[in-house]
Amino acid sequence: MAIPKKKIPSIKETISEIKFSGVFDYDKFYRGIYSWFKERLYDVHETAYKHKATPKGPEVEISFKGERKQSEWIMYKVSVDLHIWDMTDVEVVKDGKKQKLNKGRMTIVINMEVVFDYEKRFEEKPFYIQLYNLLVDNILWMKLMLGPVDTLYYEVYTLHTEIKKILNMETAYSAF
Repeated sequence: MAIPKKKIPSIKETISEIKFSGVFDYDKFYRGIYSWFKERLYDVHETAYKHKATPKGPEVEISFKGERKQSEWIMYKVSVDLHIWDMTDVEVVKDGKKQKLNKGRMTIVINMEVVFDYEKRFEEKPFYIQLYNLLVDNILWMKLMLGPVDTLYYEVYTLHTEIKKILNMETAYSAF
């Protein structure tokens, strides 16, 4: 008779949804998100890109997904989904110099996920399943639920703040 393995759910949560309308530098914005992932040693991929022409301006959808192995047992996953409407090029005079920027509306959704036992190591043998169940029930439950989840939450909140800084939003600065 096989011993059933108790499930630790992967913790998945939408951290924030930023809505923005105005003038922004698309290239700086794109590079800022990508560099945030790289600076924190995530394996980052652009998983989706859609570009649709509309009468008011292009509609663009981009998704970034980043993964980082935090330990042999825990993996962090972060995703950023951008949706931009009515994006047009505009010339702006800033500090006496003309700059080509973009204008449009956008929604940015940031999600995070903490995955436990991502390599499925505790599914190989009955002894490993019993060890896993002991760890989950008695020893590591609170440490697993509070430590990695809390750490990733604050790390992803820095991405939220960085995006607002790049977009020059009034609420760009936070307590963290």
